[in-house]
Amino acid sequence: MNATKRKFNAIIQGIGNRPSSPASNASKDESPTPRGSIPSAPSTPGSMSADADLLSKRRRVGIPGSTLETKGPTSISNVVLRKWNSTKKQPEAQPQPRARKLGAQAGPDEKLVDKYAELIVEAHQEDCLWKKRGCEDSLLRISFSNATANLESLRARYDELCARKPFLPYEFNLKLPEEIDVDALLSQLPTDFFSNPPPPKDTSDPASPNRAALVLAHMGWQGLSDPRIGAVPNSASCHSCLRRLGLWMFKSKEVGPDNEVIVPAPMDHLDPIKEHRFFCPWKNAHTQQLSSSRSNADRDFPAWKLLSQSLRNEAYLRG
Repeated sequence: MNATKRKFNAIIQGIGNRPSSPASNASKDESPTPRGSIPSAPSTPGSMSADADLLSKRRRVGIPGSTLETKGPTSISNVVLRKWNSTKKQPEAQPQPRARKLGAQAGPDEKLVDKYAELIVEAHQEDCLWKKRGCEDSLLRISFSNATANLESLRARYDELCARKPFLPYEFNLKLPEEIDVDALLSQLPTDFFSNPPPPKDTSDPASPNRAALVLAHMGWQGLSDPRIGAVPNSASCHSCLRRLGLWMFKSKEVGPDNEVIVPAPMDHLDPIKEHRFFCPWKNAHTQQLSSSRSNADRDFPAWKLLSQSLRNEAYLRG
């Protein structure tokens, strides 16, 4: 029994230690070398793994020539040589074209505005009334054709500002256009302008009108009201351009008995015209002009100048 086991173990060990034939070893270790080429150097397992890792990294980042070619004999030395040749002459990276904004070559903002102005009308469905009519430029224009309505609107804006009297800037805090004369403006109003209808309580005395509130109302400003919280006591607004104005920013904090400024306001002055948005008809003559008329610098006026002209005409007719 034991002799049989020893024979069986000897047979198994002989199979594992069987020497390979010289011919097979020569075919595995030797490879034909082309004439004039450098014989491949023997490589160790460590160098083979390092080369393979480097080649894998270069293939991931997309370096040209990092993919193995199938032409010619393949060995580690040939792979390394091809990698060296591919990195020796790499093409220069071409700059990628940048994404352009709509109409970037000629006025991107103008092209974008024109595109959205077209979509305001064309994006509606065929049966929509907005598509048939569209948004006309004349919607921003303020009409001064009715003298009675002009005076009523001016009085309403004046009353709203007088309700914010504690926050209104002083008259010397205002930077007004040269054409504005507050005394002349007061003389052009009807004699019962401040008393008919009677003013709200705690607003102003008809015998001594608030000059700052009047000139601000003449420039298109009125009290700010929020739909959720109601009237905002320290702010004004323009209903044409939706500009909001913090009145307390322009009022001198402390003034002496002769109107000398002791503690100035956070802002140097309040320019009622400049504070409107650029497209506002109270400021922009082009917006205020008739949509059917051509632009004329001698004939086009902003809304505040047209209101002044209307008040002068009505005062002349009353006289």
